[in-house]
Amino acid sequence: MVKKKSQTEKPKRGMDIVVLGSSIGLCLIVGFGAIFFSNANLNAWYPTLVKPSFAPPTWPFGIAWIVLYVLLGCSVYLMRRNDPEKQKANTAFLLIGALLLLSFLWNVLFFSLRSPLAGFIAIVLLWLAIGAAYLVFLRLNRWASWLLIPMWLWVTYLGFLAYWIYVLNPGA
Repeated sequence: MVKKKSQTEKPKRGMDIVVLGSSIGLCLIVGFGAIFFSNANLNAWYPTLVKPSFAPPTWPFGIAWIVLYVLLGCSVYLMRRNDPEKQKANTAFLLIGALLLLSFLWNVLFFSLRSPLAGFIAIVLLWLAIGAAYLVFLRLNRWASWLLIPMWLWVTYLGFLAYWIYVLNPGA
């Protein structure tokens, strides 16, 4: 007799680890790609800009994004675990794709293309996408939504930073 898997049956622990690892791994790949494309200008161009007093040195950027991508990966994992068939979470996964794309785009626009204005626009769009994801995730998995809060706070800070860098460096 073949035993059918019930809808409420939890995935096996080994499968959970694979899903968690792949969720975090996907987010980190995007993050490391962004760092790869922007690292040279982060160390060469960014220090030459006039920055507001609340601007950090260059080293926290990479660390902060890695932590945020791990948290985003954990959020993805919770969404996948919550709805393995992805029937309810399709919107959530589209928003995660938008978050990854916009965070990558922000790095490329701001650092690689050396455009504080384009970077500011991308960071505003990222901020809005995080807010939308938070609201969608909140309906599906509260923990997944809470894991977005650190990214939302960091992006809020980056938005102010990008704006002031744009204002203080009109020709950049």
